[in-house]
Amino acid sequence: MSAQTTLTEDAPLILDATCSLAKIWPRYASIRMDIRKEVNPDIVASACYLPFRDGIFNKIFCDPPHIIDVRITSKSSPLGSKMKARFGYWSHPREWKKFIQLTNQEFKRCMKLEASLEYKVVDGKWYGMTKLRDLQSMNNFIILSDKARPSAGSKNNTTHFLSLKPKPCQK
Repeated sequence: MSAQTTLTEDAPLILDATCSLAKIWPRYASIRMDIRKEVNPDIVASACYLPFRDGIFNKIFCDPPHIIDVRITSKSSPLGSKMKARFGYWSHPREWKKFIQLTNQEFKRCMKLEASLEYKVVDGKWYGMTKLRDLQSMNNFIILSDKARPSAGSKNNTTHFLSLKPKPCQK
């Protein structure tokens, strides 16, 4: 996929729903959104409550925080503390699981039927990391592919790049 330089009637609309400071997909996203205004998104909003009409997006990118634990401090884990500041974090596993539940509904609502969802999740072996198995509750989607690789800076974690498509509506 290449960056679009002009707006046309059939231009794909692409949302980076969790853009953060990292700007992983800026060359693809039509709209950069994040809940944190300090990362300078186009729209400040939660991915759990998308401020868009139904069936608008051709693609949604989601790279949520991978750390779950407010107890990580600069003394207990210097790297974890830096990652919390840069990418955000979940204060409790329930918060992470609620995010999955709500975005399962919202992403499906805002996507065209032929759209795709690109989801990055770190499957951490440590208790304070997200888990791939938690995404089993994304029951509005079918996993098309999972490109897994060791996480940068940690031999104990695996980063998964999932490509999903919405399940057809049941009648």
